[in-house]
Amino acid sequence: MRGFIIFLIAIVVVGYASSKAATAFRTKNDFVEHLQTMFDTADNTSVNSLKNDLLQEAKRAGVEVDPANVQVNYVDTDDRTVGQKFVGEKFAQYKNKRLSVALPYTVRVMGFAWRHEYLNTKIVQIQVRRADPGGQLQELLQ
Repeated sequence: MRGFIIFLIAIVVVGYASSKAATAFRTKNDFVEHLQTMFDTADNTSVNSLKNDLLQEAKRAGVEVDPANVQVNYVDTDDRTVGQKFVGEKFAQYKNKRLSVALPYTVRVMGFAWRHEYLNTKIVQIQVRRADPGGQLQELLQ
């Protein structure tokens, strides 16, 4: 009988720990999914508020984030998207910026801390100008 009681207590403890771990895992995944959505919809008009939005989302999700460690960079770049490379510089001139986010965060479970970091980067097209047609293109158009 004593062995059975110990077995039941062990099952309850393992079940409780598993439940808490699953909750933390779900919180982490939901948080990253929301971050990805916010990152994908960010453009040149919303970059200034992106850091504040990320911090608010962390607070809502119950994830610990140090605001001093959050980095949102929006800088000029000569990198091109796949579509821009395909079209090439002969037809259009592009002005791009690189948006990058580094957000270290901590998910706590039963006193243990799981440290993770959300890192992402993308190229945002700012301006496109039609390139001046060269001599060959002018000949084709006439």
